[in-house]
Amino acid sequence: MNVYLDSKSIDEARILAEQLLRKFPRDSMVLRHCARFYQLAEDVQKALDLINKAVSLHPKSSENYEMQAVFYQSIGEKDNAIIAYNKALQCDSMNVAAILGMARILKGKASIQLVEKVEKIISS
Repeated sequence: MNVYLDSKSIDEARILAEQLLRKFPRDSMVLRHCARFYQLAEDVQKALDLINKAVSLHPKSSENYEMQAVFYQSIGEKDNAIIAYNKALQCDSMNVAAILGMARILKGKASIQLVEKVEKIISS
């Protein structure tokens, strides 16, 4: 369990998350935030289910793919994380979080090139 959340807080947050999901089942931001909650509550499968739904409903959202990649990376699915980071960057080549996430996975020259890309984005 996350050290910052006690079981009562998690139960209350879970109730709120479920209410939000019932009220806004197709809202990308709601799906992402609820997915993040479930990740923090250590229910990674529920988190992945929600972010996968967000991706399918909003396939042009770089943020959705980037979060999907983070979740895949957290469960050791490196290949799926790379695919999701690539899709995030296809949607928005300036998504710094996706660039840095990809750089963390890759080694050597490819990682250095991604970091240089971030430096260019920041300096412009």
